[in-house]
Amino acid sequence: AAGGRLGTVVAFPPEFGAARAMAVRWIGQPSWQPLALGALAGAIIAAVLERRGRRVALGDLRAVTPVRRAELGWGVLLAVEAGVTEEVFFRLLLPLLIAQLSGSAVAGFVVATVLFGYAHRYQGVPGIAGTLLAGVLLTLIYLLSGHLWVAMLVHAAIDLNG
Repeated sequence: AAGGRLGTVVAFPPEFGAARAMAVRWIGQPSWQPLALGALAGAIIAAVLERRGRRVALGDLRAVTPVRRAELGWGVLLAVEAGVTEEVFFRLLLPLLIAQLSGSAVAGFVVATVLFGYAHRYQGVPGIAGTLLAGVLLTLIYLLSGHLWVAMLVHAAIDLNG
């Protein structure tokens, strides 16, 4: 907003065009049906494992996981809020700022993804590694879809599962 770029929340920034083209060359233009089915299958598998008492999450999530039923609503709110605000910061604001300063959106996304992992250091080394991988996947989802809300939705779903 301070830079007069508030519209980039809904419109894909032109500065990210080269990074998007690189992602499309690397991954290919995705077909969303298999991706949606894969996400659904992953959620079902995670739910089945959780019901059988097997822990699904990477890293130590006790600091942000509801302990009592009364905390569940706050946990849901935290998961949704993190999905929205972390995507705005780590997939839009920080990469855009770095792209404007350096001329490289790819450098912006690399730095933002590393910082995204570092921001989750409270989860320990497995949590940092898992968050780095999630950051790469969320970046690809944003670049390939061209819509920040898609990455926000996936991020919130990951956090809700946790």
